[in-house]
Amino acid sequence: MLNKSEEIISLRPIGEKNAIEEVVFTLHIADGFQVENPEKYIKDPSETLINDFPKYDSVTRHGFRFSNHSSEKMPSKVIGLTFEKYKPDGRLEQRLRGENVEASDGDTSWLAVNILDYDRWAIESKKAYGWLNEILKEQGDIPIAGITLQYIDTMYWESNTSFSFKDIFKPESIYLPDKINENAKKWTSRISYEEQYLDSTDTVNSEVSVSVGLDMNNGYKRIRIQNPLTISYDECVTLNEIISAKIKADFQYLHDENKKITKNLIADNVCKLIGLV
Repeated sequence: MLNKSEEIISLRPIGEKNAIEEVVFTLHIADGFQVENPEKYIKDPSETLINDFPKYDSVTRHGFRFSNHSSEKMPSKVIGLTFEKYKPDGRLEQRLRGENVEASDGDTSWLAVNILDYDRWAIESKKAYGWLNEILKEQGDIPIAGITLQYIDTMYWESNTSFSFKDIFKPESIYLPDKINENAKKWTSRISYEEQYLDSTDTVNSEVSVSVGLDMNNGYKRIRIQNPLTISYDECVTLNEIISAKIKADFQYLHDENKKITKNLIADNVCKLIGLV
């Protein structure tokens, strides 16, 4: 095992302030919701969406009808929208996207915000709620079937020397298997569980994924933790034009739970390195 100074030198979080590569806020919407062309949500060039997302477009579905001896192209159908902003180097910085999903497809429609330049929760959650509100205020009452908050944390082991499992992780963590083949070039662990949400009839589902492998862009070992946390409502929560106090409180709960899970996964000195403690 390496000493503490070697660990800090060799391990680099993806961000300057933290290890957060991306955070995703998602509203799962019950049947009947229909997003439309992006132009509906942009009143004039001074509005929030056009300022924060210079690129926008509709999401369309193309289909074909087949018979015994021929095929016919069906008219394209708008099924969603996307607003995006890119960094000067061409990498995505933030995205607002929505998609209509037919109930027969076995899923729900959704609105989501992706943030890839994360600072602090208070700042990013405020931005996400503001962008979602820009869509909600044009839709009227919207039934929310659930919400998901997903964090993706990424770190790089920038050394030719190998690291021990205990250098990075807590072997006693309930979110990791009892045994890991540390000599494997790459490995992935996934643990999923569901439990009651506080004292309600709602449920919380977590899918903790931990992977270690070679990053093809820089040649270093990449350590990645993904943890989508979802609250499924027993009865839909209706939103009218804005994100409600309840939805904000539920996202806050998922944020706090994600921190608890991550702190249970990784070694204490690594928690300090990425700003968790």
